Amino acid sequence: STQKTTINWTGPLGFSNMNSSFTINEIQPSQSGIYSLTLMDQLGCTASANLNVEVAEAPIIDQISLELPECLGNGESGTLSPFITSSDPNLTFQWRDSNNNIISEFQDLVLPNISIVDNGSYTLLVTNAVGCTTTSITNLQVPPALPTPSNLQWVSTTVCEGASSQITVDEPLGISVEYSWTTPKGIILTSEPFLYFEEVSLLDSGNYSVQFKTEGCFSSPSASSLLSVISIPRLQASIQDIACEDQAFQLMANGPGLTQFNWQGPDFNANIANPMVNNGKSGAYILNGSIEGCVAIPDTLII
Repeated sequence: STQKTTINWTGPLGFSNMNSSFTINEIQPSQSGIYSLTLMDQLGCTASANLNVEVAEAPIIDQISLELPECLGNGESGTLSPFITSSDPNLTFQWRDSNNNIISEFQDLVLPNISIVDNGSYTLLVTNAVGCTTTSITNLQVPPALPTPSNLQWVSTTVCEGASSQITVDEPLGISVEYSWTTPKGIILTSEPFLYFEEVSLLDSGNYSVQFKTEGCFSSPSASSLLSVISIPRLQASIQDIACEDQAFQLMANGPGLTQFNWQGPDFNANIANPMVNNGKSGAYILNGSIEGCVAIPDTLII
């Protein structure tokens, strides 16, 4: 006949089990101690053995904090920092990305130039000297940085000195911002997506760019756009020689850079700089001119 043997395990915290082998799920350091095995056959004969089990304490990852720069998009780093509880000073660390690639073996995970491309899951494995490993997964969600302004447009990129002008930029979607314009005269802040000039001067010539600003943070600057302001010259009218009534004389025009001229006088009209006046008359000869569509300051010659 088959003899039956009785199995009895006892251990810490009132542990007991009557199987030849068993598994203790999620065992804790408090369950360390002596585990005793007693065998008894049908005749009442017994045999016993003791097993000393030491359950090492695994590191505890209390939390993982995320430190972001005050303003995103400026090339600064973000950091994932774990708070660890462990009596072991010789812990090792391993960070893995969402593709399970090892990306760092330091306690803190530094993400250079942090942005939305870093979003995803990050796994931290902390191991103590006896090989006990604790794992924690963090889902990183970095808010988007301010977009870069685009589509700068002038009413006209070339304007006459003293004329009005305006530059505009596309508004960002869904964000309330101010507009910080970099100009030849310095920084100008506006609440609307345009910069208006009632009367441009030569000092306004140059490159312009703009950044979005919100809560003290700035976007990357836009591409620059050039404004050219044309100087308005003052015309000077003169006569080559002393003029006599009903005789010919030559009018002289001086206006640096001017491309178009117009003379008007008694029974006289000419569209060149230095015209001859045949059978000249006494009176006022008015000189007008322009450069690239900008009207010069006229002059009058009394003969």
